[in-house]
Amino acid sequence: QLVIAMLVAVSMIVPSMLLQCSRMYVTADVNCQKVGAILTEAVSLAGFVLTYVQFRLNCLEDSFQADEVAFDRNGDIVEIDSIAEAVRVSYEWSVGYGMICLFAAFALKLIVFICNCFLQTPAITRNTYDQKVYEGKVKRILGGSDESEEVDSDR
Repeated sequence: QLVIAMLVAVSMIVPSMLLQCSRMYVTADVNCQKVGAILTEAVSLAGFVLTYVQFRLNCLEDSFQADEVAFDRNGDIVEIDSIAEAVRVSYEWSVGYGMICLFAAFALKLIVFICNCFLQTPAITRNTYDQKVYEGKVKRILGGSDESEEVDSDR
């Protein structure tokens, strides 16, 4: 389950990057790109949360929780005071670099998700009048001015 959760989160990296890059351009930033970006970020965030939950359930809680452990010569765990010749080891669990990176990536993904939710698409992608004005300007710039498609500028 941990591997599946991790694969879900990792598999959303490329689509998320492609959608973010396409949202940089005014004419390509349409509502379907915005919805796609929000959905891929949501799936990615869910993958991060699932990865952390699975790690916590399957790794942290199943890990050894004693303060001090004694091992005999064969490497078997024995009672601390049962034999004279035992190697005593104490464990101290803390957050490592991997967990710090996971939390940092989660925070960055959350920021991107929030930005995608609140960042509007340009008006030109929602309004046909603005689209025709833009297309007319592009045609004039490129030298293919077509007077029959002029837009009513009384608006």
